Amino acid sequence: MRLAIAEHMVRSKRTSPHATTVVEVDMTNIAKWLEKNKEDFKRRDGYGISYISFCHEGRLRGHSQIPHDEFKLDRRQQDHRQKAYQPRHGRCHRCRPCSANNL
Repeated sequence: MRLAIAEHMVRSKRTSPHATTVVEVDMTNIAKWLEKNKEDFKRRDGYGISYISFCHEGRLRGHSQIPHDEFKLDRRQQDHRQKAYQPRHGRCHRCRPCSANNL
């Protein structure tokens, strides 16, 4: 079983490009706000709020302001190109249109 898993992992690495992007964000002010407002928010709105809500909002705002990168991989070519594109219809995956007014 382990051999089959290892072979599949190697095959996956060979056939699919693997990339990672890491972004570091200072969440100090958000942590302070959450500490101060978490209970009031839950009492008022009926559900809790966490760091994920802020991360999601930041991602949506970023998608609306910055063109995304799309990486095209053609194994027949030596160099691989990146091309910029705008999201279709200004929408993120399963989200309403992105704009500062509707977040």
